[in-house]
This record gives sequence, C-alpha cells and structure tokens, in this order.
Amino acid sequence: SAYLRYREALGQAIGEIPEGLYPGDYLVPVGQALAAEHGDALCAMPEDAWLPIVRDRALSAMMDLIRADLAALGITHEVFYSERELHASGAIEKTLEFLDSQGLIYVGVLEPPKGKQPEDWEPRPQTLFKATQFGDDVDRALRKSDGSWTYFAPDIAYHYDKFQRGYTTMVDIFGADHGGYIKRMKAA
Repeated sequence: SAYLRYREALGQAIGEIPEGLYPGDYLVPVGQALAAEHGDALCAMPEDAWLPIVRDRALSAMMDLIRADLAALGITHEVFYSERELHASGAIEKTLEFLDSQGLIYVGVLEPPKGKQPEDWEPRPQTLFKATQFGDDVDRALRKSDGSWTYFAPDIAYHYDKFQRGYTTMVDIFGADHGGYIKRMKAA
C-alpha cells in the first residue's frame, strides 16, 4: 500500500487500490516522503530491496500517528516495544524453552475449527501450548504451517520478558475482534 502511494506521488497512475491492500489516505504522506527522499530510485529496485525501505518508513509514520492519537487522549508512553526485537533477540525461543521445561509445550494435532471448516484445513502435527490446563477452551498453536510463529508466541514472550524484568501487573488492551484472546493470554 505504501509502495503504491509512493508510485502515486511520483505521478504514476495506480488506479484502484487492489483488494487486500490498505486504501487509507493516511499512507499518502508516506508515499510523498518516500518520493521526496528517493525520487524514482525505488521503482528500479527489486521488491526485496525496496520493501525494507518502504516498510520502515511506513512503520515509523504509523507509530507517529499512534503516538499523536494517544497524546490527544492524554496518554503517553516511555517505551514502545517492537515485536521485531523479540524475533531478533531469540526471546521467543527462550520463552518457549522455559515453558517446555515446565511441561507446557508439546507436539500434537488440534481438532478442526468449530463451525464451518475451512477448505484448506488439514490435521497436522504442530507445536502447542497447554492452555487448557489454565482454563482455555483448547490448547493453542505456537507455530504456523510455514514454520513461522503464530501471533500468540511473541505475545507470550513479551509478557514473559516483562515478568523477568520485575513487572507484576500488566494491562492488555484488546480490540473487539480479540475476545477469544483473553483466555489464552491469561493461560500463558
């Protein structure tokens, strides 16, 4: 989306924003800043070269918007923690090693999702957290089929890191679409 807005800022016709990309006008200034800084140089680069540049600029701009929104509500933070740091530092692996040492990680096969089963669902062994031991409805996957972590794994690592640094109280704010997430985070 930010790359399209960059091309738009260069005067290229981008047409309709394709489905699956963010159509928000808040990305227009990101595209303009990229165009001012890089001219049309990014257009000549392969995606694996321009993507980190565009992603970092968009991320920085989105964080600035979030900080401004929070400030308008009178909320300030001393630290914004990046999930990238958890991945880069090995914190996720260390956290899961700790949970495994406590007997809370195993390889198993989850039941099919309740309700309408997705066409691409298939039973497969995966790394699971024993969330049911703590009141959750099902045990929770920690790895996706492509080998990458689920959203849950770095969330556990972040909370574990906070406890390791001496925090005893945490406030998690969940959106309306994360209702089922509360039980699993309490379990973790």
